[in-house]
Amino acid sequence: MHEPRGFRRSRELFESNERGRIASGFAKAPQASRRGPKIRLRRAARIAAIVGAFASITIPRTSRAEQEERVEWSKKWPRVRVWEVANILVLSVGSGLIHETPVVDEAHWSTPILFDKPIRNFMKGNNLETQRQAALVSDYFYRGIVLAPYIIDNYIVAMGVHENADVALQMTLINLQALGLAGVFSLGAEHAIGRSRPYTRDCVSDEKGAPDKIGFNHCGDVSDNQSFPSGHTAAAFTMASLTCVHHQHLPLYGGGLPDALACATMTGVAATTGILRIVSDRHWTTDVIAGAAVGFVSGYIIPSWLHYGFGEKRKESATVFKTSFGYVAPYPTVSSTSAGLGVSGMF
Repeated sequence: MHEPRGFRRSRELFESNERGRIASGFAKAPQASRRGPKIRLRRAARIAAIVGAFASITIPRTSRAEQEERVEWSKKWPRVRVWEVANILVLSVGSGLIHETPVVDEAHWSTPILFDKPIRNFMKGNNLETQRQAALVSDYFYRGIVLAPYIIDNYIVAMGVHENADVALQMTLINLQALGLAGVFSLGAEHAIGRSRPYTRDCVSDEKGAPDKIGFNHCGDVSDNQSFPSGHTAAAFTMASLTCVHHQHLPLYGGGLPDALACATMTGVAATTGILRIVSDRHWTTDVIAGAAVGFVSGYIIPSWLHYGFGEKRKESATVFKTSFGYVAPYPTVSSTSAGLGVSGMF
């Protein structure tokens, strides 16, 4: 069996010391007696190092974490069923087909509603470069927030740290189903409704047919009429809502505040993504709010309905806090004027 390098070095030092002591014989006994305590102390330290190195290699990880709260799929929660797996495949294929479907050439809806116009005038980038940078950063946030839960929560934490492939599989399938549902709905609405993006209101052509640089300078693109709802925001809030619902019921980070912070962080990133879509002049505010609503339903309501449940089950969840008034738990919220993080409770 191959010895770890640290273990072998400690053993060689120990054996060398023993050979030196034996070779010295009784002639040096008085000196050894004077240095006896120091030698015994060094010897004890070496033995402890050897034992520690050996234990760190041979003791299973699970025995070192026996006191940690275990992450397991509750018997009360329905697992992902066969029809749901089929549904995931249908939604994935459907999203791809809708994405490849030609977009309408003429906008069916081109006017702002409610508070769209004043918020656009206040928040949009005041020059082309600012709008482009906001769009670029929102793309990075969108890709990151979609991938991060799969890598961190599902693979590293559930499967690696807690060594529970079953929980990782259930979370992955639930995520795929929610993201597929959000994709079909948002892409389908974009193609069917055909709302023009805000920047098209500022795009005019000169005599040579070149777009005016006052706006986003992107007029004439196939996505000009895909404003409602915001697909970036829908995907971002889907993953944020999934993070909240998973951490609310599974103590992936040990339960309590760390899991609540995971929910709050993802919701903050999702909200920032939506704001950047307004700054980049790619979407109206109502587009962003609609996208957040799609994400909340797909990522929080549907998984709670199909798997985790509502109401009393939340008392046993990972991110529920007991107060003098009762139990409270964080969750993402969407209204006609805002999107953010809310708190529910049982009093």
